[in-house]
Amino acid sequence: MKKQIEHILLSLLWLLAATLGTSFWLNTTFGFNIFSAQHWQYLSYMQAARQPVRPSFYISLTLCLILTLTGFYILMHPRIRIMRRSKARQTTTMVQQPAPQQPNITPAPAATPPAAAPTTDTSKKAAATTRPPRLNIPHIDTPPMPPITSAPAHQDATPQDIAALQQIFTDAGYTVKNPTKIGTFKPNLLAIGTDEVLYLGAIGASGVALQTARQKLLAVFNDTLDDVQIHVHAFVVAPTAHATGDDIMTFESLDDLREYMTMHTNPPLPNNNNEDFDAYSEYIDTVMNYVDKI
Repeated sequence: MKKQIEHILLSLLWLLAATLGTSFWLNTTFGFNIFSAQHWQYLSYMQAARQPVRPSFYISLTLCLILTLTGFYILMHPRIRIMRRSKARQTTTMVQQPAPQQPNITPAPAATPPAAAPTTDTSKKAAATTRPPRLNIPHIDTPPMPPITSAPAHQDATPQDIAALQQIFTDAGYTVKNPTKIGTFKPNLLAIGTDEVLYLGAIGASGVALQTARQKLLAVFNDTLDDVQIHVHAFVVAPTAHATGDDIMTFESLDDLREYMTMHTNPPLPNNNNEDFDAYSEYIDTVMNYVDKI
């Protein structure tokens, strides 16, 4: 009974370790949390909408499942075989034990030493108490996970510059939101305004990286919206590389950006229609929570 409890606890320990390892790998590599129902719901939405999902995600999920089942087999199968062999040895020992002999009333001659019987009993007892040989179970090491490395998205952005950047848009009447990662790129600014306007900006970043983030946002908007068009304005202050195309605005300094936003302030809501703007703001929050998982 004690060994069975040990086997159950060992299996639960392996299941917990395999689950945590799977969660860590999928979360760091693909941003997918297996314990989140919202992430599974979003994955099912992508599959239903026939949006492309990286094949490496399914490959990783399958390999984690195979490793988990293989670990269960390695942990349980040799122990079951040992238990069967142990029971077989116990049964054989019980069969080979001699039956108790009846006492001999006739006295044996004094010159004959009773040496054979103790020797036989001693050898049989030694054979009965001999432990079976230990089974050497080969240890299988789990392949180490490759380190997750990514190039820095910004080089010259400081907390003071980011605060000044957000203040520029606040003074211009826009609603500044907390920016999250879009794939591997995290902008320094995300602000929304009237008429479904969205500003996406960064300081000291690459125009190519910002262009990729903008296109990824537009792809999500086109897949989830039918009649509403969101105007995404992307810009870079002091870019590390030239922007690609006319979709990215560049500014040499924050003063140039401040001058530009002074001439492009956020217009007031028509008829104080706060309900539509609140729905638009909530929609942007939902998209930003999931856009880095694509």
